[in-house]
Amino acid sequence: YRRTVVFKYLLPFFGSMQINAVSQSKMDDYWPWRLDYWKRPENINPSQTGRKSDQPAFKTIVHDVQMLTKIFSYAENRNWCDKRHIPKIEHPLKPDNLARAYFTEKEWLRVYAYMRHWAKEPATQWQKLTRDRLRYRTALSYHTGMRTVESSNLCWKDIDEFTDLDGSRYARLWVHGKKKSRGIIAPIKVLKLLNAWKQKTKFSEDDD
Repeated sequence: YRRTVVFKYLLPFFGSMQINAVSQSKMDDYWPWRLDYWKRPENINPSQTGRKSDQPAFKTIVHDVQMLTKIFSYAENRNWCDKRHIPKIEHPLKPDNLARAYFTEKEWLRVYAYMRHWAKEPATQWQKLTRDRLRYRTALSYHTGMRTVESSNLCWKDIDEFTDLDGSRYARLWVHGKKKSRGIIAPIKVLKLLNAWKQKTKFSEDDD
């Protein structure tokens, strides 16, 4: 995506300007131009499937901010520009829309109760199994808070039981994300939940 930011947005807007000639007003003009990029007819590709959003998301513009910051930092380190004259690079959008939707406790209980019946509705055994798998995975995510990638990477060898000093029993899971790993201590019911699923699935080896 970094190449996209540079070649699709930064170079067309700033062109061949010297890095020390980019003023604050020029930087301020970049953001309205960038936010309206996909609204302009010349940037619409009729052969492209799908529809571009009228305005990029907050997280998308973060890439622009990061790239601009790195470019000016690189230039400053090589004395191509004076730090005092580097324009402020501020995200033009407010992060108000970053909060993700979530289930209330009442909504969650309603969804999970529905899934018990929903998992038994299909006519074929395979469909029943796949729906049951989703029901178990949903419950696992709810009780552990693990991320989607972490639950996808979870293996049987990553799961065991942990007993606290006071004798309390918990499920212990070692989860792996895109770049990092971490341990999760969850209610013991999670271990019972996983063992129940293990009895149903044919993928029950340590690396499954």
